[in-house]
Amino acid sequence: MSQLNNSNILNTTKYSDGLPEDFTVSRCEHCNGLTLWHKASIIMPRTVSVEQPNVDLGKDIIELYNEAAAILQDSPRAAAALLRLALQLLLKELGGKGKNIDDDIAMIVANGVDAQVQKAMDILRVFGNNSVHPGEINLKEKSELVTKMFKLINFVADKMITQKKELDGLFDELPVAVKQQIAKRDKKEDVNE
Repeated sequence: MSQLNNSNILNTTKYSDGLPEDFTVSRCEHCNGLTLWHKASIIMPRTVSVEQPNVDLGKDIIELYNEAAAILQDSPRAAAALLRLALQLLLKELGGKGKNIDDDIAMIVANGVDAQVQKAMDILRVFGNNSVHPGEINLKEKSELVTKMFKLINFVADKMITQKKELDGLFDELPVAVKQQIAKRDKKEDVNE
């Protein structure tokens, strides 16, 4: 018997009976939930160590984000590939064609995107590509880079969707007469240019 199996937390040996020698079950003193261990590693419940997805992302993108988070611990490269796919769907939501990520990024950049957003999208594209194609970045050795990809997806969503939505909502709160004055002013600026 392994040492971990002998030192069952809170006398949970009854839960570990019948398990192979390298496995044990413990009960949490705080939530009373069970934890399955293999040697010194937690098997269940799965720990997700990334931030929650931006709520303004589309349903399909959130599903990919959560799937990537669920497998991050076991396969950082697979998580990076899923996040690359999430980026592709996000770019399509932002007006891209959804066929070629590089072309979609170029189109969005041509429409005037913040330089930091462009960098974030390119980092996501390159790391995602390196997860499925041999490249110069070994995500197997640098799995912490994949964790940062989750933040980058949220960063792009915040800059391109959330902040725009918040500003549009505030602008909608302006009185109609003020919005008409702004529209009239903008027409004058277009004529003068």
